[in-house]
Amino acid sequence: MDFSTFFVQQVIIHDVPQAKTHEKDAQSVELSDLPCDLTQDKKNHFRERITEAFKKRQLQVVYADGGNSKVPSLLKSFFDSDGANFVEVSKQLAAILYRAQPGVANAGKLVVIEGAVGSGANIGKCLAILKLEMDDAVTLAVEGPKGQRRFSVTVRQIALSKSAPVFKAFLVNRFDDLANLQAIVSDNQAEPSRFGEEVASYFLSFLGCTPPNTADRQTESFVVKTENFLNSGAIDSSRRLPMTTALFAELQSQEKNIDIPAFAKKYLEPAERDGFLNLFRSEDGSISSIPKENSRVEKLMAARQIEFKNGLKLIGPTELIEALDSFGGKTVIQSEIAEVKSRRRA
Repeated sequence: MDFSTFFVQQVIIHDVPQAKTHEKDAQSVELSDLPCDLTQDKKNHFRERITEAFKKRQLQVVYADGGNSKVPSLLKSFFDSDGANFVEVSKQLAAILYRAQPGVANAGKLVVIEGAVGSGANIGKCLAILKLEMDDAVTLAVEGPKGQRRFSVTVRQIALSKSAPVFKAFLVNRFDDLANLQAIVSDNQAEPSRFGEEVASYFLSFLGCTPPNTADRQTESFVVKTENFLNSGAIDSSRRLPMTTALFAELQSQEKNIDIPAFAKKYLEPAERDGFLNLFRSEDGSISSIPKENSRVEKLMAARQIEFKNGLKLIGPTELIEALDSFGGKTVIQSEIAEVKSRRRA
């Protein structure tokens, strides 16, 4: 998305407290009844916050068919009404998020933004959802009697880098059918590492969205499920390293697709195959081949980590790990020691 053509039109803010599951009935979301009174400086501040959030990290998502979230239908009703139900939709979003988030989730302000994106004949309505922490740049205060409450916003001139982070952000353009819902989401609390989450699962569940089932994600999913199976105790520990080598050999082969039943037949014992294949069966019992695309796993293929039962961990280049000798389930490192020193912590 070209954020240079994104502009804020309306902003409404709701207070979403932190609460453990058993405490949620005793607390409630502090809902606003009216959008904020915005000057151009305030609009610019929220525009900068959402732009900065997506500059750091963003994930394309689509409608999760079969999900239980009411949010996609709420978003559609907003666009169907051309924004006339902006306040009511925002209140329902805040209430749903409060129920959906786990007890460890940070308290924060839910900011719902009606915006426009594009220019000329291509301009279109969009809706953004931000969960953010308050900071020195913004002061909020509840004003107005019941039924007319809203957060007043005071924005100080402060470097954006000194502002507290936007925890989570979501932006969706106008769509006319749930199947056409396409959006971007950002989670600056997530720590994606080796197959780590890019966006908290509860937030995607709340949104009723999922990453598109692209070839690179299907390949990554195959690797995740296979490694989990190998380390689950389903096969003997002495075969885990050779099986992981076989897994990466499959990824590096010239075949364009991963034939899962053929992989199981080639590398697994007969008694092990059903448990493995069941990880990939669709509802009708079939197992589809996976189009191979290694972009999300190629860095992981360059190095490997072995954890031993005595607590030691061995990390190194894949070619050296694969060259290790194993005898009777024991691993032998045939190399002279270069250095021995204390572990230095960053």
